[in-house]
Amino acid sequence: MGQQSRQESSEPWAAALTAYVLHRPGLDRLRVAGMGLVERWRAAFTRVGARVVEVDARGLLEALTRAEGPALVADGGSVAEQAVVDLLTGETPDDAGAVAPASGGLPDAPLALLGPEAARRLGATQGWTEPWGLLQQLRRDESTTLRTVEAADLFWRTVSTPAEARSAGWRMLRRLRLRPGGLAARHINRHVSTVISYFLTKTPLTPNMVTMFTLASGLLSAWLVYPGGYWAAVAGAAMMQLSSIVDGCDGEVALVRYMQSEWGGWFDSIADEIVNALFLAAVGHNLYVTLGHWAWLVLGILSGAVSFLYALFHWHCKWRHGVGLYWWFDQQKLDTGTTKQEVWESKSLMRYIKMLLWRDSFLLAYLLAAASWYLLPVLLVISGGGAVATLVMLFIHVVIKRGRW
Repeated sequence: MGQQSRQESSEPWAAALTAYVLHRPGLDRLRVAGMGLVERWRAAFTRVGARVVEVDARGLLEALTRAEGPALVADGGSVAEQAVVDLLTGETPDDAGAVAPASGGLPDAPLALLGPEAARRLGATQGWTEPWGLLQQLRRDESTTLRTVEAADLFWRTVSTPAEARSAGWRMLRRLRLRPGGLAARHINRHVSTVISYFLTKTPLTPNMVTMFTLASGLLSAWLVYPGGYWAAVAGAAMMQLSSIVDGCDGEVALVRYMQSEWGGWFDSIADEIVNALFLAAVGHNLYVTLGHWAWLVLGILSGAVSFLYALFHWHCKWRHGVGLYWWFDQQKLDTGTTKQEVWESKSLMRYIKMLLWRDSFLLAYLLAAASWYLLPVLLVISGGGAVATLVMLFIHVVIKRGRW
């Protein structure tokens, strides 16, 4: 049963699911990305709505013999990213069957989903002395149908030493460099932000605290640019680039520590757009003071205002429809069954244009333009032209095409 069918059922699938986390001796001293191993499993299973029970080896066997519903069993001496749990809980085993994530066709992930009959039979198996011989035991049990779901591009590993724990946390962060984003983010910013995030996970700072820092540094960048002159532009653009890099850290910390929240996502988005608008207006004022023509101030204010206006449309769509603003031509693809991920991953020219226009890319462009100085007015003119184009597209989308907004 897929994710969509689970959500359409009268009772959420995970509500009937019990997740057993096998607590091995000596695990308490190991922490991955600032969280204990068992704590990580508890957080991951709680996010999908499962009831979580921590058990030792004997307790696991006893619990399985009494299973009345599906059972998810995880090795507490291992670590896996949230996507592995999401993948497995998106499946439904037969009463006498089991499901396990697989890499290359081999079910070697540190967790498995058991139907109630399979769980009871497994718990009563004689001679099974090591509960985390679970997958091996499932393979030997001819009466249990073991089905696998491919998860070769997801991350899990067994952790037994502090060095392995540190390595696991770092690998989980490095994988986040591949998530969707602009060209500058994927090829420059995230190589820095993941290093910063690695050290942030060793502190009590929350993702929202990191967002507060990016908001403050972004406001400081606008203040630095505002007075006018070359060095003011360079200092402000450099501070804005730092804010852009750290802006990725709040999401990275949230993902590896299972602290994502809808409110945090809104806070991050709103902070970004406020900073963008003020920075563009400040650039316009800088050029107005330096070059002495009011048109630069108008261009800056126009660019910032339209940037924020587009964000308002995006937030309105997200609030009303559950997804952000998609132009009418993208909506046609979505209406014909193309997923948002497929729209993003397409090799179309529009996709690459979007990657160049993402926040991280145009902020890097402003830093380079400020450093060269002569390109800064050119880039602001381009931003102003983009603002006018955005206004035209919004008019077409809302008034002419009657697109969703």
